[in-house]
Amino acid sequence: MDLRVCFLALEYFGWGRFGGIGKATKDIAEGLAERGLDVYVVTPLSENHRENEEVNGVKILGYPLWKISPSRKVFKEIDADVYHSQDPSPSTVFALRSMPDRIHLVTFQNPKSINDWSKVNRYYRPRRLLYNNIIEPLIRKQIRRCNRLFCQANYTLRKAKEIYCLESEPLFLPNPISIPEREPCKSRDAMILFLGRLDGEKNPERFIELSANFPGLDFFLAGQTHSEKRKKHLGKLWKPENMHQVGFVEGVLKDGLLERSWVLVNTSVSECLPVSFLEALSNRCSILSNHDPDGLTSRFGFYTPIGDFENGLEFLLDGDRWRDLGNAGFRYVKENHEIGKVLDLHLEHYTELSKS
Repeated sequence: MDLRVCFLALEYFGWGRFGGIGKATKDIAEGLAERGLDVYVVTPLSENHRENEEVNGVKILGYPLWKISPSRKVFKEIDADVYHSQDPSPSTVFALRSMPDRIHLVTFQNPKSINDWSKVNRYYRPRRLLYNNIIEPLIRKQIRRCNRLFCQANYTLRKAKEIYCLESEPLFLPNPISIPEREPCKSRDAMILFLGRLDGEKNPERFIELSANFPGLDFFLAGQTHSEKRKKHLGKLWKPENMHQVGFVEGVLKDGLLERSWVLVNTSVSECLPVSFLEALSNRCSILSNHDPDGLTSRFGFYTPIGDFENGLEFLLDGDRWRDLGNAGFRYVKENHEIGKVLDLHLEHYTELSKS
């Protein structure tokens, strides 16, 4: 397809950042490049990377984080047909102003209300608070100029409409997941997994506490933090012998953990629909969490809004309930999030808008 698409992302997986939104952006960008599209990504510059690189057919343009956004000149030089923001950002506004006659789209990955921010502000630096109070209102005013708006989770459609004062709800555009070609070979003994950043907002301390209450089970803590302060804090914590800290994992190591695990535990203070849920369900793991995005936790695991993870884990392990729930979750993500189907949806929107 003769179409140039530019993704505007606050993170791109493996390019200095390792979050779920960056993973989804990378999978979509590389998938579209494989289908013949000319794909660009504009994202904050990370250490050990050049300002311009090409990775797996995707042209990545980095800019220093302190700039907030690259200049308008960058978007004019890219000259894309479609500018697709993975969450609204200053780059969304600059692209709109630079190329007003092009297609502009936004996928709300994690729309946060004032109440949501009140729960997590303490985990962010003053720069983020300044951004929320000064820059975010300016972005909200411009969002309505975009050609089409999306949410990656159904339950946030109304929420995004209210936060951004939209005339109508955004459309649903799911994040993708690659479905394993073969059925996973689960560990003979119970294996419990935490997969995510080890930042305060993700609350890995609660997972460590949970492992101490089940000394006969194996717990695996997979992830890392970019904060030196957090690294020192976590390094000082007492960890039970059955809690295995494996650090950041990707590729075959990550696939192996997911394939063998029985239950994915999510202890975050705040969450939308994390990519880790999709990864777990695609590997037939059940979910234990205090969040229930799109009803996935209550349907395919144990939802504990009060944070009673101990009772939830006992429930899932009793009679191997986790297995049937994980299998049901696998069928759901295969039907709704399989990467080929998600790429088809993106192309349908791009094609329809480019013809209008």
